[in-house]
Amino acid sequence: MYITARERRILNSILSPYKEVTIKSLANELNVSARTIRRDLIKIKDTIRQFDLQLNVEDNIIRLMGSDKQKDEMLSVMDLTEYTKYERLLIILSLLFKEKDYIKLYALASETNTNTHICSKDLEELESYMLNTKSIINRKRGLGVIFESNEQDKRTIIFQVLKDYLRDFYLIPLIEGKPLYSIIPSHMYDYMDEFINPESLSDYIEEIEIIFGEAGQYISDENIIELAFMIAIIMKRLDHDYYIKDTEDEFDVTNPLIIKFSRQLKLSGLEVNYLANILSKYIQFDLFIDYDFDLRASVSDMISEVSEKVGYNFSNDYKLYSDLINHIDRQLKKINQYKSDDQRLIKDLMNEYLELFNILKTAVKNNFYHSFNEYDIGYIMLYFISKIEETQSMFKLKVLVVCAGGMGTSKMLVSRLKSQFINVVPINTSVSRLKDYDMTNFDLIISTVHLDLDNYFIVSPLLVEEDVSKIRKVLRKQLYHKFVKHKNNENYQALKSYPKEVLENVNITFRQFNSTEDDKRGILIQALTVLNNDHLITDIEKVYERLIKREKLGGLGIPGTKCALYHARCNNVKKPTMNFIYLGETQDVKAMTGEVMEADTYLMMLSPVQLGDLEMKLFNLISTLLIRDEDFITIIKNEPIQYIKQYIITKLKEVE
Repeated sequence: MYITARERRILNSILSPYKEVTIKSLANELNVSARTIRRDLIKIKDTIRQFDLQLNVEDNIIRLMGSDKQKDEMLSVMDLTEYTKYERLLIILSLLFKEKDYIKLYALASETNTNTHICSKDLEELESYMLNTKSIINRKRGLGVIFESNEQDKRTIIFQVLKDYLRDFYLIPLIEGKPLYSIIPSHMYDYMDEFINPESLSDYIEEIEIIFGEAGQYISDENIIELAFMIAIIMKRLDHDYYIKDTEDEFDVTNPLIIKFSRQLKLSGLEVNYLANILSKYIQFDLFIDYDFDLRASVSDMISEVSEKVGYNFSNDYKLYSDLINHIDRQLKKINQYKSDDQRLIKDLMNEYLELFNILKTAVKNNFYHSFNEYDIGYIMLYFISKIEETQSMFKLKVLVVCAGGMGTSKMLVSRLKSQFINVVPINTSVSRLKDYDMTNFDLIISTVHLDLDNYFIVSPLLVEEDVSKIRKVLRKQLYHKFVKHKNNENYQALKSYPKEVLENVNITFRQFNSTEDDKRGILIQALTVLNNDHLITDIEKVYERLIKREKLGGLGIPGTKCALYHARCNNVKKPTMNFIYLGETQDVKAMTGEVMEADTYLMMLSPVQLGDLEMKLFNLISTLLIRDEDFITIIKNEPIQYIKQYIITKLKEVE
């Protein structure tokens, strides 16, 4: 049977016949809080019960009730807990952080249930976490060890040791949504509590997901959990009045994401700068800038128009949408300064992708009031080209390689083509066998000699840089045409027919409610109660709190309508639901553009943390329709649920 070193010391104190033991005296002796002692006593009670012993606490005085024989038997079979390496590191770290003076090595060994040799090795291991910091463990013979560090480095070391401790055994349960306090060993709870509040970690994960919103899908679950740990460490250190006092690096604290986090966590001063530093290691801030509503709408419409004319759906690519908003915002503010080399590159691409450039030029003119020059449009085109070229890897180009006669020369040229162009399927031949081939079966003909043909390229057998550049331009045009033609092939047609039965397979429940309540809380709780009764959610209050947290981060009212979109993703939602709540009286809500507006309809979109691709696509489409489609607003306010579903099916088919 295992007990911790502190539990053993508590028992030894209680068993002493020479002194009266109280919770306060134990807390002072062991340098912990009274709350920690009470928690230890609960575990000790469970441990000693099997020896027919009882632990009584009266008037704050602790007594162990039972015979001497029973007490001796208990002590004889109790062993000290055997801690893992990372548990020992956390214990040593907690003792070094709390103690302002030197600590004897034997005291650390006693607390970790080891000897001084192992403890010395653990200190060396701990020092490996300090290599990129200004922290040191100072050893002095006869005095012991003391930890010297600044606050930033302390937080870094805590985080690194905690991350390594949790990675092997506890990361997957955390990703699955289990709370930290339910999965860490009980003997580590108090030590963990020195660095973070285990009971608050789940709340921090939820807050991060709310603040990130849709852009959170580009951040891994592991990174979200790591951020939650870092925030938990910050908040615990602040609870103990440990603040950042100076900094070497300054970060942009004006980003809306930083502002949202700072307000939510009530941070100020250098703590905000520190938070910006932490977040910059995990995320791309451009994804979170709260751009002007008209800009977002114009970019969305431009993407839709390009998608329709090119024949490929760019509208579901959130990263493209986000990148374009950021880029065009900078263009409008004249932040971009184009260099001459950049302009030459853009000019070349405009010629190579002339059809796409003209489509984009028209789409920009149709959807923006601002005037863009050809280089502005060319830069915007780069984002579409990038997405097109990602898709082009599925296409192959047949290239006929012709040489004078030597197959060795031809094979060398083929080898070089393969190394330069992954999309090329080269076939080599000689001039004498050229008549055996149908030239219309090839996308490109390359030769080392002159041929009696209209369209071909003469290149060096060594395929010099000039040849590579010339071929690349032609291949880009060919690949783009294949990309556009792809919309007419069987795969594309199959995709077009896909939405016909989509809502029969999609895992989203649609509901309509006529609310009888006259305030926001009553309206939402009334709808959530129905969902809870139908086992679609598990905790009404927690889901409500999540909705309100999201509302505090920004306006939910949709401009030009009388609708407010409440939405949340959390573990208490068991199945995705789209709910249309019709109000008896209008309610004042904050619009997405910032001003106050009236709402007569609440739209409540709920989903679990893990959402399927199809469900995510449907929710994204619904969000777009709410903002940009007046007919959809009319339908959701006047038609039954089956017609709303049918309209969504029709729109999904259009975008696919």
